[in-house]
Amino acid sequence: MFAVVLAHQPVAQGLGVGDDHRERRAQLVADVGQKLGLHLVDFAQALVGVLEILVLEDDLLLEHLALRDVVHEHLDEGVAS
Repeated sequence: MFAVVLAHQPVAQGLGVGDDHRERRAQLVADVGQKLGLHLVDFAQALVGVLEILVLEDDLLLEHLALRDVVHEHLDEGVAS
C-alpha cells in the first residue's frame, strides 16, 4: 500500500504544474486579446477623429462656396442696376 501512495504522488504533483501552465497560457491569450481589442478601439477613435476633420473641412468649403455665390449674386445685382 505504501508503494502505491508513493507512485501516485509524483503524478498528482505533475498534474498541478500542468494546470498552472494551462492557466498561464489562458491568461496570456486573454491578455493578448484584451490588448488587441484596446488597439482596435484606439484605431477606431483615431479614424473617427479623421472623419470629423474631413466633415468639418467639407462644411467650411460649402460655407465658402455659399458665401461666394451670395457675393457674386450681390455684385451681379449691383452691375445690373
